Amino acid sequence: MSRQIFILHGSADNWDGARQAMRHYVPEQSLRRYLAERPEPFVDSDERDYGDILTVDDSTRGGARTCLIARELGHAVTLFLNPFQIISGRDYWFSRFDALIDARQATTARFDGVTYNLQSRQELRDFRLAARKYLVVSTEDAAHRLLDDIQVLLKAEGAQVSGHARSIGPNDVAELQKAGVRLSSHGWDHQCLSGLSPDQQLTQLLDRADWLRAATGHEPRDYAVPFGQQRLDPRARAAVPGMVYLVDPTLPPEVAGEGYLYRRNLTPTLQGMLASSPHIGSVDVVA
Repeated sequence: MSRQIFILHGSADNWDGARQAMRHYVPEQSLRRYLAERPEPFVDSDERDYGDILTVDDSTRGGARTCLIARELGHAVTLFLNPFQIISGRDYWFSRFDALIDARQATTARFDGVTYNLQSRQELRDFRLAARKYLVVSTEDAAHRLLDDIQVLLKAEGAQVSGHARSIGPNDVAELQKAGVRLSSHGWDHQCLSGLSPDQQLTQLLDRADWLRAATGHEPRDYAVPFGQQRLDPRARAAVPGMVYLVDPTLPPEVAGEGYLYRRNLTPTLQGMLASSPHIGSVDVVA
């Protein structure tokens, strides 16, 4: 069987599938069960060219917790970090967006010339995608300014980002390294490559490499593309000494092309392990 490469974004011990804040996270008990029951442990890609690989994206507490659980249960794991969130302490815009949607009091919202019925699951999805189109290519400051407006639009004052989706700090990075988690790059601040010029892509890669080198004492080798789809400009690709990871739910890793590998999202599998339990909320998330 060919090697498989999996991606997670983190876990939560109070997972509730009815909340947007949980949509990219998995129940901690499912994670523990899955890792404990695997016939073979996940391996370190730097040490073996065979065996499955587990990767986790983003600098969140839930992501860090997932990596520590994997190490506790004997698995190698790579965490792809964004230095900006670690240094600034600012939460990811998508974590805040999830919190706003969960806390909404408005029943309708007019955005970009369209009125959405927020009590309809489909129209709530449509609203989310309409806003996401702008958020995903925005700078950090611009994204949070737009979220300020969305907070008013949704009547979601007082919304709080859930603990598992909060950003980690420098001390957490040191703990992860001590536990044997392999640390590498997810870009400087998770901005989509489609919103960056070739020069900006290169600057982001060089800046994150400098920070990771200073924080860990090691040269970061690999790079996971934010949002998993866009390919780097050739000059930026040349600045990555290792592999560049994309995401595809169906294709094997190696067909991504030279210098790239596809990962498969493990989240639906682990969410499904507990979604039917009477003690866990059903999966009802918006893309």
